[in-house]
Amino acid sequence: MAGLAQAQTSPFAPNGIVFVDNTSTLSTGTAQNITVQILYEGGPLKSEGVRVYILSNDTSIVPAEMGTYVLTDPNGIATYTVTAGKAGNVKLTISAGSATSGVSTERVFQVTSGPVATPTATVTATPSPSATAEPTATPTATPTVEPTVTPTVEPTPTPTAVPTATPEPGTSEAQATGIIVTGIVLAIVILLIVGVAQQLRKK
Repeated sequence: MAGLAQAQTSPFAPNGIVFVDNTSTLSTGTAQNITVQILYEGGPLKSEGVRVYILSNDTSIVPAEMGTYVLTDPNGIATYTVTAGKAGNVKLTISAGSATSGVSTERVFQVTSGPVATPTATVTATPSPSATAEPTATPTATPTVEPTVTPTVEPTPTPTAVPTATPEPGTSEAQATGIIVTGIVLAIVILLIVGVAQQLRKK
């Protein structure tokens, strides 16, 4: 666990301190471990509870200020869990013994941006060509063009003047004679009627 430094009471002088792995990259937004091993009298320190101090040269990237420390486990290994605040390069100084004296080691870490959640693309299923219904061709009715009938103009009949029959000379004279005879007969009949009427009156 990390916390503010208190007075170091361990009565030993370590020979050195080393990083356990070769990791030199970190990612923002992800908790990662930085592990170191204290060396003592020619080998790893086998002591628990020894303070190991961590100092960052850019606390906006790794927030390890002066006095930040972690404790060793029974094998003398100290693990600092860090969550980088932003991308960039940061130098971490790891010290054993005290925050300002003793043995120390340094490493520059490259901090990269953490993975960004990629939005899930909406997949639209496209039917295969075999499953695609072919459009049914609708036959286009071809209009039947009726022939234009041109009416035959019948010629207007021109009335033919009927010639007036001219009576023959003989026919006219016969008609005149008939009329005269008829008139004479009628006159005689009238005279007879008048005569009879007068005789009847005298009686």
